[in-house]
Amino acid sequence: MLRFVSRKVPLAAMALSVARFQSSAVVGESAAAAAAARPFPNRRNYRSTQLLPRFEIHDVRDEAAQGSMTRVSVDGKQLLLSQFPQLGPRKADPNDPSPQFDRERRISLRFRHMDLAALVCVVEGRLPSHHMTNSAYELVFEKSPSGYVVKGQVHRTSSQAKEEWSVRFENQFAVTLEHFLQSALTESFGFVEYQHAVAEQARRSTRTGDNNSQSQNQNQNRRRNNNGRRANSSSSSNSKASVEKAAEADDSSIS
Repeated sequence: MLRFVSRKVPLAAMALSVARFQSSAVVGESAAAAAAARPFPNRRNYRSTQLLPRFEIHDVRDEAAQGSMTRVSVDGKQLLLSQFPQLGPRKADPNDPSPQFDRERRISLRFRHMDLAALVCVVEGRLPSHHMTNSAYELVFEKSPSGYVVKGQVHRTSSQAKEEWSVRFENQFAVTLEHFLQSALTESFGFVEYQHAVAEQARRSTRTGDNNSQSQNQNQNRRRNNNGRRANSSSSSNSKASVEKAAEADDSSIS
């Protein structure tokens, strides 16, 4: 059984519109459990993924070893990818409060902002693949026949050896991942705010141009009206002078 869970608008809103999934509350890592977990003294105090924009894929199987929950979230300009193994058999009662996924055995990876941009390049077909390497993992993100795959080796803090690991996003989940990555890049790097600022500046320039044009039209109309008044006043003065001259001529002829 596959279930899709998303949080935060607008970053995850497009994911809900892409495909129709059964949404539910997060199973396996409650907010209370996240708050109760004691952080390691030397580890950076990252925000809980419960508070971040994210989407989740719940893959519950009859055989617990084959089930897992995959979570993709964005923290500022960094991308987080976590996988939680299934904990025990499938729960028969959906209201059962016991966790379905094992938080203690999860694998959580944090990618740089440059990796986020490169993943979007792969999604848009600008790059064939992207390699990511540090002390905790050696991974490659690339397209698969049905979507995308992240595969390679990871190094758990509790173990000295590296282990093979992979996560697949296929079919409708591949589309969800595409939209999520593109929105994460656009919003995290401030592209939306920049576009809004440019559009607002264009609107202000348009309004200023309209106001200037309106002022010019008003000045032209005012000048036309003033010229018309002067012409009428001059014509009236000329008519009055002609009448007075004619009256003087009449007076002269009478005397």
